[in-house]
Amino acid sequence: MAASVIAVTTGPAAQAVDPGSTTPLDFGAVELGTVKTLPIPISLVAGEVLLTPFSTSSAALDGTPSTEPQTAFIATTGTCTSAGPASCSLSVSFAPSILGLHTMTLGVATCITFTGGGECGQLYTIQLSGSGLTPAPATISLFQQPVDNDAINSARAGSTIPLKFSVTKAGTPLTDLTLADVNVGSFGGDCGGGPVDAIEVYSGASGLQNLGGGFYQYNWKTPKGFKGQCRTLNVTVLGAVRTADFTFN
Repeated sequence: MAASVIAVTTGPAAQAVDPGSTTPLDFGAVELGTVKTLPIPISLVAGEVLLTPFSTSSAALDGTPSTEPQTAFIATTGTCTSAGPASCSLSVSFAPSILGLHTMTLGVATCITFTGGGECGQLYTIQLSGSGLTPAPATISLFQQPVDNDAINSARAGSTIPLKFSVTKAGTPLTDLTLADVNVGSFGGDCGGGPVDAIEVYSGASGLQNLGGGFYQYNWKTPKGFKGQCRTLNVTVLGAVRTADFTFN
């Protein structure tokens, strides 16, 4: 596999940079669809340094994740200006889109420029690795009051019902859900038997509210046409589903 090369270019009259350690960089296990970014420290001498990533392969490192394993690593540009010795970091991200081990050889070339030309010295290589991991499923808690999980909820058709719940993933609260992450719907059916509990608290708000700490409130606006119907509510968040039964008057 061809190495992807990072050209390190110094300003006029500056010395070549030392790219520092070439210790392998392991990103570990990263869920598909997410991004993990790690720095690669580079020691600099006096002068302005421009880090410009490019690839010797046909797939350029242009900041766009690819489905190909070797281009799941994304190198980004950066500038660093110093009046003396300093340290600068080149950011490299791992954005897997397929399962399993991903590897790539990243090259860092030391270069100097001067009037009328320039030259590059030794090519240092850094081995990158990481594994694409199946995303952990989300979990929705039982609904909090005023919705009852073990009874048929009696509500006024046309009202807005506050649905309160929390969402976790692998035991960690998800604190940044948006309205696009939550799908709320319902379908009609037989009321069946069992206890009935009246909804006593309604909401005047609409949409999704982030209550903090992984807790949310979705204000479910019900149509007036639900009057006389029994329906099962479905709340879906990142593939996880929570249901509750309702009868409307």
